[in-house]
Amino acid sequence: MGVAFPPRKTAPATETTRSSHSGTQQQRREGTSRFVSRSSDSSQVEDAQDDTQGDVFMTASSESLRDARNQRSPIFNAKLFTRIGTWNVRTLFQCGRLDQVLEEMQKYKLDILGLSEVRWTGQGRFTSGQATILYSGREKDHYQGVGILLNKNATKALIGWKPVSERIITARFATRHAKITVVQVYAPTESASDSEKDSFYEQLQDELNSIPSYDIKLVIGDFNGKIDDNRRGSYTMIGPHGSAISTNDNGERFALSCCTNGLSIGNMFFRHKRIHKVTWTSPDGGTSNEIDYICISSLWRSSLHDVRTYRGADVGSDHNLVIARIWLRLKKTKVVTSVPPFAIEKLKDPNVVNSFHLDMSNRFATLQHFGDFVEQWKLFQDSIKDSATKTIGRRRGNCGKQENGRKTGQTPLSSLFQRREISSNALTTGQLR
Repeated sequence: MGVAFPPRKTAPATETTRSSHSGTQQQRREGTSRFVSRSSDSSQVEDAQDDTQGDVFMTASSESLRDARNQRSPIFNAKLFTRIGTWNVRTLFQCGRLDQVLEEMQKYKLDILGLSEVRWTGQGRFTSGQATILYSGREKDHYQGVGILLNKNATKALIGWKPVSERIITARFATRHAKITVVQVYAPTESASDSEKDSFYEQLQDELNSIPSYDIKLVIGDFNGKIDDNRRGSYTMIGPHGSAISTNDNGERFALSCCTNGLSIGNMFFRHKRIHKVTWTSPDGGTSNEIDYICISSLWRSSLHDVRTYRGADVGSDHNLVIARIWLRLKKTKVVTSVPPFAIEKLKDPNVVNSFHLDMSNRFATLQHFGDFVEQWKLFQDSIKDSATKTIGRRRGNCGKQENGRKTGQTPLSSLFQRREISSNALTTGQLR
């Protein structure tokens, strides 16, 4: 059987660095980095950068930057589901394995697919058909490695990616409502040393800290950790539907990382049969565990509609494909209708004052004494408001409202005419000297 090598770096990796909680981006390029054109019939490549927003957009040779910006939100919107998955494929360093993964990605209609154990060397980016592949691995050994596959829509929304290490890779997307950062990881196994585990989670924490706080974070991948249904008081982070009997050391580290960074473990918030929850099966078929997860920022957990495994996807791996459906749920803003204030300027008229006093006296005479002070206070307030509405009335429009020390119903020019009229009347009557 032949061996498939990843393509040469015709388009070297572009590393996007962000200052913590600032959202600023600096593009560090190895050699001469270019973004691959989306046009299938042209090999022309070009860089397009939005100076106003600081985002880099992929544009075809025949489209403008404005068109590319308007088309950048086909995923993660409030109208359609976005399907994102994670899969430990065991290896892509094998002839025909990448084609199998792309076929399964198209079959399950995935927009973004995170991969663990890619086993490619170096870092890079290339296209295969309509899919874009981002990967990060070791420098020499074909061991470990992570990657992210993007379909055509996700490629349009991509604004940057960063190959952190052979275990972590990130990609950032610009959508209509928010910016989303996807972090694909491959954690050490349970038998790994504590120093290796500590190094991985420290690196993951540094990367999560560098993500802008306003981004929606999606952390996906193979964590090699089992978590039971004990929620440990973190009800917004850990769901009640854990499939493991007990939590192992990797599970404890993973749960602590999610609680520290405000991430909800999506797998544990949806009830499914065990066959639709376990993600790994031993070679003898006697042991199965849930160790691959999809996590989302807890503030956006309601946008996660389902997470489950699909056993039908097959690339010769002992892991199952995990897919999440995301539909952004936006908060509906309530339209507050303001009630105009009472026209208190009418109280300058003695007739209005007498009418108000008379109506108030009649209403207070009919009030009964209740033992409940709160109820009596409410009746007192309602009586005053009803009496004022009947006898005084409310202002119309914006006339009489105070803003910046003057009435909004008066313009500076009208105020000048009023002062001139008052002065002329005073001179006429001899009140001014």
